[in-house]
Amino acid sequence: MAAQLLLFAEPLLCDGLSQLLISADQDYQVVSQADALRGAPQLVIWHLGNAPDFDVLAREVILLQQRWQPTPLLLLLPEGQPHSTANLLQLPVAGLLEAPTPAQLLETIATLLAGGRVVALASAPGGQPPEPSASGSVGMQEGLGQRLLWSGIQQIDAEMVVCLRQLQTSPITLLNQWITEGRLRELKAARHCLTLLWGPIPLPTGPRSALGRPPGIAQMGTQLSLPQPTA
Repeated sequence: MAAQLLLFAEPLLCDGLSQLLISADQDYQVVSQADALRGAPQLVIWHLGNAPDFDVLAREVILLQQRWQPTPLLLLLPEGQPHSTANLLQLPVAGLLEAPTPAQLLETIATLLAGGRVVALASAPGGQPPEPSASGSVGMQEGLGQRLLWSGIQQIDAEMVVCLRQLQTSPITLLNQWITEGRLRELKAARHCLTLLWGPIPLPTGPRSALGRPPGIAQMGTQLSLPQPTA
């Protein structure tokens, strides 16, 4: 059965991405209108033409997650987007790519549909890209690090959604509102700490494929790909 991909993007970008995904050697059905879906989508993709203020971006991401939970969300950012890596890593998304190549995009979609997570962000303007580990592999403890990051983020995101629903849909007293907002701040801080402890370490830069970036494009600074943990 074809995997339904719900795509949100500006019209021209939407057409181009749809053609790319449909022509890929995969069984994908790309839908750009929610009312055209048959049941729930397997992946929601949001391609930003321009990066809004971070508060606006975070609010829209949370609304999308609430609307389509538990479907994973892939956020595609334009090249040179202004937000810090620390802020972006707090967004409750399964995939986060900055100006990906077609090959990166297709590989990421396959990973997300298999239950994994992917982060690939360019270095901040003027900043130094992180150095890969001496062995040229991901500087993350195998197994334990992946499990802690995966399970922790999933639990925190689920609890954040519950808190936001309480604030937005339920009659709530001022005291309970303060308590819930405080809990949200605690969850955001916990998510940030978890990312710092077990979060993205740069992958080594391998040979460029035919679909790779042309010369002059900044190298990827923060990259992480987590497969679905196995027992």
